[in-house]
Amino acid sequence: MIPSSGVPTGTVNFMDGSNLLGNVTLSRYGTATLKVTSLAVGTHSITAVYSGDANFVTSTSAALPQVVQKAKTSMGLTSSDSSSVHGQSVTFTATIKSAAGIPSGTVQFMDNDTNLGGPVDLSSGTAAYTTSDLSVGRHAITAVYSGDDNFTSSSKTRWQIVRGAADPTANKATSLSLVLSPNPSTFGKSVTLRATVKSSVVPSTGIPTGTVNFMDGSNLLGSVTLSRYGTATFSISTLGAGTHSITAVYVGDANFLPSTSAALTQAVQKRQPSTALRLSAHTPVHGQSVTFTATITSRAGVPSGTVQFMDNGTNLGGPVPLDPSGTATYTTSDLTMGGHWITALYSGDDSFSNSSITRWQVVRKATTITVVTSSPNPSTYGNQIIFTAVVSVPVPDPGGATPSGTVAFKDGTTTLGTADLIGGVGSWFATFTTTSFLSQGTHYIVAVYDGDSNFERSASVITQVVT
Repeated sequence: MIPSSGVPTGTVNFMDGSNLLGNVTLSRYGTATLKVTSLAVGTHSITAVYSGDANFVTSTSAALPQVVQKAKTSMGLTSSDSSSVHGQSVTFTATIKSAAGIPSGTVQFMDNDTNLGGPVDLSSGTAAYTTSDLSVGRHAITAVYSGDDNFTSSSKTRWQIVRGAADPTANKATSLSLVLSPNPSTFGKSVTLRATVKSSVVPSTGIPTGTVNFMDGSNLLGSVTLSRYGTATFSISTLGAGTHSITAVYVGDANFLPSTSAALTQAVQKRQPSTALRLSAHTPVHGQSVTFTATITSRAGVPSGTVQFMDNGTNLGGPVPLDPSGTATYTTSDLTMGGHWITALYSGDDSFSNSSITRWQVVRKATTITVVTSSPNPSTYGNQIIFTAVVSVPVPDPGGATPSGTVAFKDGTTTLGTADLIGGVGSWFATFTTTSFLSQGTHYIVAVYDGDSNFERSASVITQVVT
């Protein structure tokens, strides 16, 4: 290191390539400083050239690259009327600012991403676009600055509301929505219809008043006054089974126009009724008339249609129509002996589904009474004795059947003989004459009627004295 021989004096030229940026006199410390704001965007090769003095020779610094980037911009976007009416002229003004100066270039105005005309040239950093073609509703207006050689691009978005007042009816338009619950429903169950009426203008110009008519096709179901919230609710439980096309029709008021909702399909399913079966006699005898009564009931109303009565799966006659109270009866005296599964099968109708019920019916044999007599009694050993059994029926068989079969005559447990039952008027007889002698003493003679397919067994006993 050589000791300094003094401080250079003179000037320094600052160069951008071959272009002089400025000439600065050296300070007493041998330094020179130059501020410049005119460098264009891009890369510059900067050098410092010392001019020399009486004691020091000239010199040039090494070249340094200076990178100059585009200046950032900010945008302001205004509307001449942020809540205009349809057909009104509206001017949108974009102002581009930067701390580095006044930008140039163009601004593209857009409505919901659709260009509004072509790009507008900036003038003193401002661009404006005027239009009267905006439709009724909300619009996202965007201004996009393209940038230039020295300034970056930028953009700004704001909402523009266009009301329909320029059209005498535009601000009166309404929208109507309809909700059905439950869907599907069941016949007889309540269905709630709820309609909501709103202004279709944005922003809303108020809440509609008046009434809403609820329609099933062309049939009026009911009319309801709108609440202060613009809603109308109607409940109905008389919709028939099937599908219904339901609409809500707003009749309008002084400030709002009528409107009709989209048609909704309401499905109403048939209702399951309750079926009861009553038997007139739980254990009738063979041939006795029996009446079966089926009652079809529902909280939703009185079902119509027919009931088919069946015995073990076989039809008993034809279907029986229900009377106005929902009852059907069938009477028969043709049931055979034994047990029967009696079924009442309801056919259903337009509003009620079919249903059935089964009950157990027993038909028993008819009761008989047997009375035995003997002649002579007492008797003498060695003489014949005639025993007579009389079989009677307390309740005659309604079908006209008569007892048949045989009667066994017994001395205690020993069978003396049998005899066929012979018909009579109201009673039947069997007679047996002993062919062997009964021993002397007292005998207990029993007459036993064995019964048949329609009549019960019965017996009687007498005391026979043999001397």
